[in-house]
Amino acid sequence: WHKSSSVEGAKAWICPFDLGAMGRTADQDEGQDHVPLVQAGPEDDCEFPHRGLSLDMDAPRALRRGASGGRLARIAGGTAVFLVLGACACLPTRLRGASGLGSAASRSAAAAVAAAWSAVPTAMCPGSFNVMGWQSVSLISAMWDVPGSPAGPISVDDGVFPRMQARAYFGEMCSDGLYDVANYASVNLLGKVFRFTVDVSGAECGCNVALYLTAMGQNPNPGNCSDYYCDAASVCGVSCAEIDIMEANRFAWYSTLHAAGDRQGSGAGYGTDRRQWNSREYGPEGECIDTDLPFEVIASFHQDVSGWLTSMEVQLAQFGRPCRLALQISEYKTPWGSDGMAEISQALMAGMTPIVSYWGRGADMQWMDGRGKDKEGPCASDNPGRCKDSALLVGFSIADIPESYTMR
Repeated sequence: WHKSSSVEGAKAWICPFDLGAMGRTADQDEGQDHVPLVQAGPEDDCEFPHRGLSLDMDAPRALRRGASGGRLARIAGGTAVFLVLGACACLPTRLRGASGLGSAASRSAAAAVAAAWSAVPTAMCPGSFNVMGWQSVSLISAMWDVPGSPAGPISVDDGVFPRMQARAYFGEMCSDGLYDVANYASVNLLGKVFRFTVDVSGAECGCNVALYLTAMGQNPNPGNCSDYYCDAASVCGVSCAEIDIMEANRFAWYSTLHAAGDRQGSGAGYGTDRRQWNSREYGPEGECIDTDLPFEVIASFHQDVSGWLTSMEVQLAQFGRPCRLALQISEYKTPWGSDGMAEISQALMAGMTPIVSYWGRGADMQWMDGRGKDKEGPCASDNPGRCKDSALLVGFSIADIPESYTMR
C-alpha cells in the first residue's frame, strides 16, 4: 500500500488476485462468491508453502498481528504469514449487488477485513494497548502541538513512544481523520492507583516528558487545535482542569494540580522552585532514582468518605535502589481564592482523559528545571537540542488503593 502513490496501485497491492477464481472457468465464476487475498507479514520476502503463492511481505504491522477471520501460518525461520480469507476492501465488481456487497457471507468477510484494515497504524491512530485493570486504549495523536505548529509523531509497540513535540490522548477508539470528543477515554481515578514505567534518559535540560489528565472528554469546544484539547494553560484556546502526574526530564520532576485557568497550580517535586527532593536523590546516578534507567511511577488519588479528593500522592520506585521518592499534594487554593481540591474532585468524578506528551524544542523550560532563587535547582541553562528524539512509557495499570497503602 505504501509502495504506490496511486489509489488503484494501492488496491492492486492489497488485493493482488482472487483465490475464488483459481482453477475455474468464466462460466463457473457466474454467481459465485470470490475470496480475494489480503496479504500482510514481516518486512521481507518469503514463499508461502501452499499452492505456490509468492507474497511480498512489506506489509502493515497491525495486520500481521491478527484480525477476525484470519489464519496465521508459521513458516521457516519463524516468519509469519497472515491471510484474511474473505472479501477485501477492493471487492471484485461481480460481488457487489444492489445492496453493495452481494451475499451475507461477502458482507461479513468484508466487515472483518475492514476492521483489520482500520487497525493499520497511521499518524493519527498509531495503535492500541491495554491498561491493566481498566480497558484497551486506542491512542489518538494530536495534529497540532500548538495552533499552527504540527505535533510530532508517536508510536505504539509494546509501549508508547512519543517523539519530540508529540501529544496523544487515551481513547475508546480512533477514527483516522476525525476528532470526536466522544472517542476520548475518561477515567475516574478517585480511590485508585495509576501505575506506569517511564524512561526519561534522553530528556535533557529543556525537555519535558509528561503524563497528565485533563477534562477534555467533557469539552464541547474543538478549540484552536481542532481536536477538543483543553488544559489549564489554554494552549489550544480552551481552559479546563488538569492533573500533571508527571512532568519530568533527567534532572527535574513536577507533579501538579491545576484548576481551569491556573497555570501555576499546587504541586511538589524537584526543580526550579520545588525542593521535596534533591539532585542526590533524583537524577543521573541518583541514590533513589537513577534517571538514566527506567523507573516506576505510582500515583494514588485518596478520597474522603464523601468521595472528594483529599490528596494526590506520587511515588517513584526503581528496582535495585534502596529508597523510594514520594510527594503529596493535599492543599490547593486557587489564586482567586476558590477551593482547587473541590474543582479537581469534580473533574475526576466526571472522568478525565490521560494524555502523553514530549516537548521542549523552541520552549523555555527554566520554569521547571531552572536553578531557582536559591540556586539549588538542577539546570543552569537549557539545551533541548541535546534531547533524544523519543521517550518511553509502558506498563500502564489502574487498581483500587489497597487498604494497607502507606507512603514510603
